[in-house]
Amino acid sequence: MKIANNQNKHKKKVIGLMVLLFVMPLSNPIAQTINSAIINQWQDSRYTVHHNGTVTDTHTGLMWKVCSEGQTWWSESSGMPACLGSANTYTWKQALEIVNNLTFAGQNDWRVPNRNELISLTAEDRYSPSINSNIFLATPSKNFWSSSPSHSAINGGYAWIVNFEYGNDNSGDRGNGYHVRMVRASQ
Repeated sequence: MKIANNQNKHKKKVIGLMVLLFVMPLSNPIAQTINSAIINQWQDSRYTVHHNGTVTDTHTGLMWKVCSEGQTWWSESSGMPACLGSANTYTWKQALEIVNNLTFAGQNDWRVPNRNELISLTAEDRYSPSINSNIFLATPSKNFWSSSPSHSAINGGYAWIVNFEYGNDNSGDRGNGYHVRMVRASQ
């Protein structure tokens, strides 16, 4: 009986690794470049990893979802966490509405970060993506919505976005589809 249990455990681990290897190339094609001439202020030690798909930034006190919206958090007891699948894109209105039905890691007070909160994740010492990819797995090097409206446009149809290719911010048309990463106040 003990041999059968060990075989089942081994079989589950092998299947889990096969799933991970099959999906990971689709969701994590990161070719991040690090500039060693810039001091790394976004080291792994800056973050408290909770092993439930969330991390807390010890500098800001904010708790973040590890995965972008649309990706699925996956963690095996072998310690190989991953964000499976592709990050979805949303209009600004859709991004703000995601939180209406969002419960994750036992919390239901998730929200779209404001411009400054989202910029706090950008790592100046790296690009493609400009984020600590050891912590924030499979982050697309693309635009992400903030909850901050942009007042630069006369018609008010713009909001602030952060581009994780190089870590810069800009305003984006609220009708465009961009990625979303959720945040909450840590307790």
